[in-house]
Amino acid sequence: MKRPVLYLVIPFCVGIALSSSFKLPVFYLFPLGLIFAVSAFFSSKQKILSHALLYVSVFILGMAYFRSADVLPHNHIINYIAEEPTKVFVRGIIVDDPVVSTDFYNKEKINFALDVNGLKRYSSWRKARGLVLVNMRPAKSCDLSFGDEVILEGMISKPPALKNPGIFNYSDYLAIKGIRAYLKVPADFYAEKIAKGRGSYMVDLAYRIRHKIRAFVDSNLSEPYSGFLNAILIGDRS
Repeated sequence: MKRPVLYLVIPFCVGIALSSSFKLPVFYLFPLGLIFAVSAFFSSKQKILSHALLYVSVFILGMAYFRSADVLPHNHIINYIAEEPTKVFVRGIIVDDPVVSTDFYNKEKINFALDVNGLKRYSSWRKARGLVLVNMRPAKSCDLSFGDEVILEGMISKPPALKNPGIFNYSDYLAIKGIRAYLKVPADFYAEKIAKGRGSYMVDLAYRIRHKIRAFVDSNLSEPYSGFLNAILIGDRS
């Protein structure tokens, strides 16, 4: 049984997989793919040649599709990152469930993803976009949750990456999730919650249910059993 769709999906996926091997700019790839597609159409009487041109076209369009997803707007947060960590103020909305834990010195730390909508590097605010991974060391216990809009002062940089070959690259992992920046907020830096309930109602409801499940498990089981069950049931990373 013939599977014509599969014949097109395979070169498309190969194009995505090999996109990093070709340095041709993305604005050349789309026209090039279309040229091969048109050539395949006009070569339809020569079946083998037509199919070969079509597969090459789909391969190139697969590369173009993947590369275009990596084109960032001019006001993306990554364009404000210098080689060394830089002090900035950012304003944005928390878009995941903040993870509260303690460090080696038994001090509280909070990690969450922030969808940035503004940045102040010198004297004035400007519009900015992009996701930032926030590592916050609050001076006092604070209640942060999904959908809160906050203003944070911190040191912004690229996410830390390991250079050794064959080792898990945390920076690449974050890039796949769309996170291109890392903001460290020490205890003595400015942090303020300015609004709440700015996220999706359905996502907020899901997190509330998650919290109730965690509270129920914690109240009925002791460690390490409660932590183990929370990790399995709700993916609790703490």
